[in-house]
Amino acid sequence: MTSFDRASMVRLLAELRRTLDGGAKVRPGLQADLLNAEAWIAEHEIPWAATIHLAQIDHRHGANIYAARDSVTLTAQVAAFCRSWWDEIDDPQGPATLDDETVVQVYFEQAQEEYLAVDTIEIPAPVSSGDLEIGFTLVASTVHISPASAALLDAWSTQEDIRKPKAVADLGAGWLLSVRALNEQTRSGLPHDLLEILGFACTKGCRYLILDRDGPEIDGLSRHDW
Repeated sequence: MTSFDRASMVRLLAELRRTLDGGAKVRPGLQADLLNAEAWIAEHEIPWAATIHLAQIDHRHGANIYAARDSVTLTAQVAAFCRSWWDEIDDPQGPATLDDETVVQVYFEQAQEEYLAVDTIEIPAPVSSGDLEIGFTLVASTVHISPASAALLDAWSTQEDIRKPKAVADLGAGWLLSVRALNEQTRSGLPHDLLEILGFACTKGCRYLILDRDGPEIDGLSRHDW
């Protein structure tokens, strides 16, 4: 078994079930396929392709990024932002009495110079280290940032302070960052390794950067010991 996509894994499990039920002979190589599949899943935090739902809020202080595995969770995250800044709009309704979708709709209909963009990002299944995963998004290994920078990304992903140097979304196995032009003040708040890989993503025409522990290592970029 050389393919480890989700459909192949479903077929392998179905074959194993039929064999255990006594409805099929044990195929030569079945045990080897199971061992390979077990190793693949153990090695990769996200062993198959995944869809990430993304929202970016642009405001006068910069931008906030939110990411989730489903649209309902993403809407709840955006609604939490809207509720925390509800006093910025002229609306008599109390946000606590409105559902998440209504809160988001009302807030961005009335907010001045604040904009919401919603998108989805497809994270491909893990690939060999020689391949780059590039679309609107560059996927790269976390080996290209230092443990200190990783700690900063963890902290920024949980901060609601919109004045933080960079908007970050925690993906569990890594982080998602917006790739956009950085002013001098923002650049001064970012460590060199983050500036390096953000600059690389920018040269590739990417809108977003995903740092993933299973992502490919990129020749020419700095590497750090964890």
